[in-house]
Amino acid sequence: MSGINSTSGLTVSPTFNGSGTITQYVGIYVDVGSLSGPTLTTAYGIRVDALAIGSTRVGLNVAAQSGGSTNICAQFGGPIKLLTDSTGAGTPLLGANCPASTLTAPYKWLTFISSDGSTVYVPAWK
Repeated sequence: MSGINSTSGLTVSPTFNGSGTITQYVGIYVDVGSLSGPTLTTAYGIRVDALAIGSTRVGLNVAAQSGGSTNICAQFGGPIKLLTDSTGAGTPLLGANCPASTLTAPYKWLTFISSDGSTVYVPAWK
């Protein structure tokens, strides 16, 4: 297959015609919440396995959004599970170049699930 610069297994490329307002558009919608039958141990709405080709391998790439009144690259309705992580020690120093306006205490603690299943928290400053 020489000469092929780009190919995809699934492409969603909608065309909108006419006028009016579209209140919500979903390119790909997967709903696995209403299945019946056998008990499922693990269910994935979308699963991207490890890629076996390419020198740069990206399992999921969400392009930066622009042009709207609010631009969000990715939004999650629950905790994010990390399959790989590392431990560390020390106290973080918020130096003079820190963009946070309140440096005394974290504004929020972001919740993640570590590779061993433990709930972990990441501080976020505002």
